[in-house]
Amino acid sequence: MSEVLAKLWGRLPFTRVIAPVKQHISTKDEGSSLIVRGTSDRFFNRELSDLLFIERVMEESSNPMHPLFERVRFLSISSSVLDQFYAVRVAKLRRSAARRDGYVTPDGLTAIQQLMVVTEKANYLMQVQQESWRHLQSELAEHRIRFPQIEELDQADVGWLSNFFKSHFLHVLTPFTIDEEHPFPFISSGGLCAILEFGEGFVLLPLPSNLSRFISVPGEEHRYVAAESLIQFFWQELVPGEALRSFGFFQILRDNDLAKEERNDDLRSIVESGLRMRRKANVIKLRVS
Repeated sequence: MSEVLAKLWGRLPFTRVIAPVKQHISTKDEGSSLIVRGTSDRFFNRELSDLLFIERVMEESSNPMHPLFERVRFLSISSSVLDQFYAVRVAKLRRSAARRDGYVTPDGLTAIQQLMVVTEKANYLMQVQQESWRHLQSELAEHRIRFPQIEELDQADVGWLSNFFKSHFLHVLTPFTIDEEHPFPFISSGGLCAILEFGEGFVLLPLPSNLSRFISVPGEEHRYVAAESLIQFFWQELVPGEALRSFGFFQILRDNDLAKEERNDDLRSIVESGLRMRRKANVIKLRVS
């Protein structure tokens, strides 16, 4: 994530100064000019610093001085970097908290305390991201760029989407039945899945990573339908003859920190080991809609 942050840092016109959070201060007598280890005036929490930078990137999505598409791009970048923050930094905090090793950061926080603070801040950022996306959609609509629901389209457009679904989606989507004889399949990190509930069980529908997330609908306006909406509308093409009780999507993020606490100077072996473990690493975050 540090490489991504470094590339973005120079592009942001910083307009404010972030003051350090006042925490427990431990100093010598007033006559001493020395600042002892652990003084909050000297240190700012690394995880909060990363989140504040992500927030700064996100703020650029509401800056009217930027072109509209550039603002959408800033919002997208903030979401991607936040996911990477969870997969690397939060994953490391969770491992440290599970070990209960007693390590305290220079700013005076344990791993569990950091997780609490980080979770609160990250939840706030995700809420603001959703609000920003809604505002951006309204501005895009003023330029005839819309993201309609399929129910809002006319019969001709729905027919075109039906043909598109059959020719581009139907052959790459594989439903998995979940019951006592069919265990829950492995879901890769970042993988988006649909889950359908029927009268006698559930069906899981992983979306391939190469599947288009937005489909352009022909017409005078620029209209885009999300792949999730397409699957939810035409699910009977995949599981015919069933009575649907509920439908939803979920996405998971797994531990993606290659720099495990290994005392090994062989960088190649560390990376190879991390890549092998990454595929089935612990789930760090679950997103449900």
